[in-house]
Amino acid sequence: MAKKVFGNEVGPWTELKLEYIKKYLEAYSNILRSTFPEYYFIDAFASSGFCKKRKTRELIYGSPLIALNIQPPFTKYFFIELNKNKADCLESERKNNYSNLDAKIKNGDCNIIIDSILSYINDSIPFIALLDPQAGDLYWETIHKISQKKKVEVLINFPFGMAIRRYMPLTKGKNITKNMKNKLNRIFGDDNWEKIYLERKKNTAALVEAFALWKENNPDSNLKLLLVGNAGFGFDEINYIIEEFNLSKEVLMPGWVSAVDLPYIVAAAKAFISPSRYEGFGITLLESLACGVPTAVSNLPVFKEVAGDAVLYFDQNDKKSMVMAIDRVVNDEGLRQELKTKGLARAHQFSWRKCASETKDLLTSL
Repeated sequence: MAKKVFGNEVGPWTELKLEYIKKYLEAYSNILRSTFPEYYFIDAFASSGFCKKRKTRELIYGSPLIALNIQPPFTKYFFIELNKNKADCLESERKNNYSNLDAKIKNGDCNIIIDSILSYINDSIPFIALLDPQAGDLYWETIHKISQKKKVEVLINFPFGMAIRRYMPLTKGKNITKNMKNKLNRIFGDDNWEKIYLERKKNTAALVEAFALWKENNPDSNLKLLLVGNAGFGFDEINYIIEEFNLSKEVLMPGWVSAVDLPYIVAAAKAFISPSRYEGFGITLLESLACGVPTAVSNLPVFKEVAGDAVLYFDQNDKKSMVMAIDRVVNDEGLRQELKTKGLARAHQFSWRKCASETKDLLTSL
């Protein structure tokens, strides 16, 4: 007899998820039993069948045992679990308490095993596929394969937030490795995730939240936050923060601005803020200095190399630091005048002519 193995300890959100799964499976089975002689259930990340509540330590059913207890029962069940101990535990539970049901437990990688299961299921048979992976265990190709079946309903708990935090580092000095990049391509199906990653590194959402906090401390200020550029990946998060802090009239988003008009907009600004977590160079930083605008930026090495002491630096990972920087660059007149003077002088050290000349010198020296 296999030793009983528990899955992860679960909190209230997982309990709620399991309750919804139960209700959905009950409704599905009751609706289909009068129309279809057969209908199946696939759980691609089955675990052991058991969970424990984090606070009370109470034992509760995971998705496999929830499915096996649905009335009327499914015609056939397929459970896939990568961990052998958990798969053995689930198999032992099946033999002891559910031997009357047609259930198969498969130990291995669902991205591989799913092929044999799908080949067994005729297109005329409806089934539910529950995909509830841990972080990067599910590949997009697997989702695509399942979706090609004519009568499938796919329930996906896609761990986007977890994958971002685990595989897409935002902290200073950490970058995505080649192996991790390949894994992310398989998780998301292509390399478009890189646009999301780079957008998050721009850190715009954090700036909006910092501005909201600054407005709370300066309720009489008529200062607006202007976000220039088309809405791209990550815009939903920005929009959510705007709504959450009631900033719809305080944050202006004109969209794309032409290179001809941009200098006029920048020059008219009270200050320029760049909270980026990553930059290759920082051309917008130089543009703001050239316009004589007091500037505050994240303390990236590349910004320090470009701007020197002509800007105010803040910790891009600390909203309080960002709020303080906004306040100083807006309200400290002595600092503002100092930054204007130093910024213009610093900007004069850069030009495309100088860049071309130095690039030519470098190439000819090779």
